[in-house]
Amino acid sequence: MSANLADPKQGEREYYRNIGDDGLRHALGKPFTDAKCGEYLADIAAIMSLFPPPPARGLDLGCGTGWTSSFLARRGYEIMGADISSEAIQAASERREQDGCARLQFLCADYEELSFHEEFDFALFYDSLHHAEDEQLAMQKAFNALKHGGCLLTFEPGTGHHLAEGSRQAVEKYHVHEKEMPPSKIIRLAQNAGFSQHLILPQPQVIHSILYGQEAASPPADGFGRLRQRLKFFYIFLRQILLPGEYGVVLLRK
Repeated sequence: MSANLADPKQGEREYYRNIGDDGLRHALGKPFTDAKCGEYLADIAAIMSLFPPPPARGLDLGCGTGWTSSFLARRGYEIMGADISSEAIQAASERREQDGCARLQFLCADYEELSFHEEFDFALFYDSLHHAEDEQLAMQKAFNALKHGGCLLTFEPGTGHHLAEGSRQAVEKYHVHEKEMPPSKIIRLAQNAGFSQHLILPQPQVIHSILYGQEAASPPADGFGRLRQRLKFFYIFLRQILLPGEYGVVLLRK
């Protein structure tokens, strides 16, 4: 492992190199190669609904191998996907060439160092802002890149993410950032950057899981088990509604 424990930024640069060929193939095939495929597609459906209709130009920040960028380009948007990993961008660019998608471009760049100025109608942090070295700077760069009236959408893990087992393993194995990034923090960052409006929405993945996930599709046989399952679903749903500052999707407007 070449990434330095004291340098998570380098860990982010080398992540797609360090996960190996199988990991890269999995990332390239998302969402269809992932067990959470249905949940990812629920997120994509929400993204398509929340962004302005095409034609419009968007910036996908921390795009990885570009699966979110590809979906948006197929919808008819002009998309620029940016990621710090050269391996991810190379793989994404090769797939773009194979698909022949002229509306899609990729840029190998640290999103904390972008110099775009009022060039995009919308921007997206999809599961990527919590990997930032300086999340305030990343938010400022996103703000600068948007036209007046443009919007930024963030899909980030809520409260408790840095304590999750998967997060701890990623930090230990790949030396990347796995920061807390709840909506309350995102909104503070956004207001400091200059965003004037915000809206917190329930996470589409959570709603999809409650209604159509594997647990919902396999109800317990006994009445007590069904009641316990429904109470669990009800608790998860209420958490989204009653604790918006800790969980949810954030829509910001410049």
